[in-house]
Amino acid sequence: MKKVLFLSFIMGCICAPGQAAIIYFDNFDGPAGVDLNGTTPDITTGGVVWQAGSYVNADGTYGQGTAGQMFTAVLPFSPRNNKIYELSASVDNTGDWVAIGFQENVGNLETRILDNAPLLWSLARGSQDTQFDQAFRGPGTNGGLGNTTTVSATDLRVRIQTKSETEWEVTWFFDGSPQFQQTYDPVAVGININYAAFGSNGMFSAVTGTISSFQLSMIPLTAWNPDPADAAEEVSPDVTLKWNKGRDPNDNPNEDITQHYLYYIVYDAAAAPAEPNLLDPATIGPITVADIPDPISYPAAGTLPIGTDKVVGWRVDESVNGSAPTDPATIVGDVWQFKTEITTPVLTRDPSNTSRHPYDQPRYEGPAPFTCEFTSKTPPTADWYRQGDPDPALLGTVDLDNPAFSDGDIGIALTALGGDQYATVLTIANVEQADEGVYYCQVNNASNQPETSETASLLVKKLLARYEFEGNTQDSIGVNHGTLKHRDPNFPDPLNYIAGIVGAQATELDGNQYLELSTEAFPKAGFSAGLESGTLSCWLRLDGILAGQPNAMILGVNNVGGGNACQFWIEPDSQVNIRVRDLNGTAAHKTATPAESLIADPDWHLLTGTYQVAGSMQLYIDGAAVGAPVAVAEGMEFQDWLYPILIGANNHIGQANGFLEGALDDLRIYNYALSAEEVADLYLMAYPDARFCISAYASEFDFNGDCVVDMLDFAQFSAAWLDSGLYPE
Repeated sequence: MKKVLFLSFIMGCICAPGQAAIIYFDNFDGPAGVDLNGTTPDITTGGVVWQAGSYVNADGTYGQGTAGQMFTAVLPFSPRNNKIYELSASVDNTGDWVAIGFQENVGNLETRILDNAPLLWSLARGSQDTQFDQAFRGPGTNGGLGNTTTVSATDLRVRIQTKSETEWEVTWFFDGSPQFQQTYDPVAVGININYAAFGSNGMFSAVTGTISSFQLSMIPLTAWNPDPADAAEEVSPDVTLKWNKGRDPNDNPNEDITQHYLYYIVYDAAAAPAEPNLLDPATIGPITVADIPDPISYPAAGTLPIGTDKVVGWRVDESVNGSAPTDPATIVGDVWQFKTEITTPVLTRDPSNTSRHPYDQPRYEGPAPFTCEFTSKTPPTADWYRQGDPDPALLGTVDLDNPAFSDGDIGIALTALGGDQYATVLTIANVEQADEGVYYCQVNNASNQPETSETASLLVKKLLARYEFEGNTQDSIGVNHGTLKHRDPNFPDPLNYIAGIVGAQATELDGNQYLELSTEAFPKAGFSAGLESGTLSCWLRLDGILAGQPNAMILGVNNVGGGNACQFWIEPDSQVNIRVRDLNGTAAHKTATPAESLIADPDWHLLTGTYQVAGSMQLYIDGAAVGAPVAVAEGMEFQDWLYPILIGANNHIGQANGFLEGALDDLRIYNYALSAEEVADLYLMAYPDARFCISAYASEFDFNGDCVVDMLDFAQFSAAWLDSGLYPE
């Protein structure tokens, strides 16, 4: 015969009007041979899964016919006051006993339920056993209630009525018959329930069997089924509160409840606590509400005007036979809460970083715009700020009555996009160095709960440092001048200057010389300082790669092995390299192989490397891009240099290597990645007649492939412009 153990408890509930709320139910219809542990009951709360020993399976079978094979299986559960909980199940058992009940802790799921000190539990003997079934208060076998009138019950059930924190009425059922009933103070006798459980003994003899219909349910003695539901959101600002009256132990509406006491408190959503406090003086109530057939409602007609952007906490206490609000007989309800329609603005687009040439430069790209988009259910306002130290500066405010603001080169606009959609744009015209900084917007509306966007940077494009080598090693636009150093200090030969490719002079390094800048030289860490985005460019005439040196370094510094680094160099096979690495070892590295060797070439060559964090890195040789760009990761972080930057060598953790033998001219360091056109411009400074195929549109009409669109292309085009293309003609 199949035995059934029935358990009932609540942590949350799956409710149906007129029925007990099922917290857990499992008919153990999983696959054979699969452990129950980690499987989900047929009905569960919050996705809870079984924790179970290995001798119970997902199909409900347990034991393997060997003495000593025991288990405990649990689901989390904590009871509340003014409820009736029932736990039940069916079992078909042979050998030693199987039990159901509750537990405080789980010590070892691979042992019998008794060893885990069960609470309010009952056991059923094996079908061949002649001993009586038993019930206990616990922990363990404490509070034994004696033998039942049945042997090997097929239906076990434990019912707990939590009348108050200090009074529980517990009933044990065997085969549908109530065998024992006891009233306890759970605190006084040490009942602290955290799990519902079943398990086997199997210590003295093998236990095998099957369990099914394991269920934990709850009958609410308090008011229940709130409408709006507990934790509901986007509730109408004009609401009717509804609920069902508490039920009796037979799961019917409790006819002894004669009226209801309603309490509620309203908070602004921005200031609402996590749990409503109905002891607060701001609480409204008790409001006496007459008893009517479910559902009961307040107000009886019309709605309660709560307003938008509010959090409401409410509770209904049940008056038993006219008991007063403070009468101990009055059943105190659960505290529910809901949130009315929130009109807080919601940002849907943050402003993006941008960069611009100063307005007085030939390549000025125009004003710098920053855009925020957002939704708002009430008329919005938008404030734009520039981040400052210590406080941000308010640039201007716009709303629907005043949708445009202007102050010098600062313009702010607010535009309705339709429906609840809006956009606000900050525009900085005539960009100059003083405009470089960080900007953000803040939007607000009638909710008085402003939303602040992410920050966005305006980078003003500029040349950070330039070493022209016009008879000196100075930074011609800054203060990061170079100091002559020698690989062998015993031979402090002076720096040689020769005719330059750009300007009058260039410098010639003999492999024993290099220039030391400083730890403050560019490129360096910091906004607009050349490491987050930048360009390295110089003219080079390379004599060769020195014996014993890995490469020829144009510029290099490395804080620690695998850490912050910036390097620009030539390999012995003439390959050009640029690498930028952050403090975490994240690196961007681009290589380019020239069409002809750069080593011992008497001609000057322009080498340029560009990079942008969260963008790409590219190399150019003689003004033209070589190969595809490589991606540069987002979020790269840089630290200050620990060692000086070197020109003509690499500073590897304080040791110079990679000495350059050759001539350098016009070494430039920018704070942004130059465009292909700008790199070409650098080459055209030395070779103004050169031509580059950069513009895809123009290249469509470069029929002869000389990177110039002129009369020669027209002549080639016109020679066949009347060909029909038909076959046959």
